[in-house]
Amino acid sequence: MKELDLEIEKCEAKFHLDRVENDGENYVQDAYLMPSFSEVEQKLDLHSDENQILEDLTESDGIVHLEERLAYYRMLIEKLSAEIEKEVKSVCTEINEDAEGAAAGELESSNLENVKCDLEKSMKAGLKIHSHLSGIQKEIKYTDSLLQMKAKEYEFLAKEFNSLHISNKDGYQLKENRGKESEAPNSSGEVPSLTQRVFNLYTNDTDSDTGISSNHSQDSETTGGDMVLLST
Repeated sequence: MKELDLEIEKCEAKFHLDRVENDGENYVQDAYLMPSFSEVEQKLDLHSDENQILEDLTESDGIVHLEERLAYYRMLIEKLSAEIEKEVKSVCTEINEDAEGAAAGELESSNLENVKCDLEKSMKAGLKIHSHLSGIQKEIKYTDSLLQMKAKEYEFLAKEFNSLHISNKDGYQLKENRGKESEAPNSSGEVPSLTQRVFNLYTNDTDSDTGISSNHSQDSETTGGDMVLLST
């Protein structure tokens, strides 16, 4: 633009000098005054001279020079237009980038809020699961302790049952041996008297009754032990 202004000023200065040479220094004032007839004739002559000069210029190199200057001015104008357009595009691009950055910031902020909410929900769910798991572990420990107590009780009852069974078996074997000894004949080979036979019979009946009652009590105790074991 500065170069264009300088060229225009040069052209105006050249035009002014040409008018001063042709019309004098007061050509501006003379143009606004009423011209006389002679002046009109002079101007007509000058006008014809100018036309002649213009015709001569069209046939000379002056026109070529003017066309070159005009082409140069057009090139400057196109260059300035391209620079202005480029500057406008850069400004628009910066505005769009700022708008996109603001939109991206808002989107990122909303995403962070969503992630925060999801994280809080996950933490609450994790705490609930942890508390539930702690309760289950306590129940498992309590059940294990009960099972251990039941196992010890079962072992104790099994030992009691085995000891009672062995004692009952030994008692029954002892009674059976005593009965066989009482039924065996005397070593002298004599026939026992009536009193001796009655005494032996009474003794056998008493032993037999005692053995039956003892066995009955032992059977009842065994049954009771089995019932306790089954209930356990």
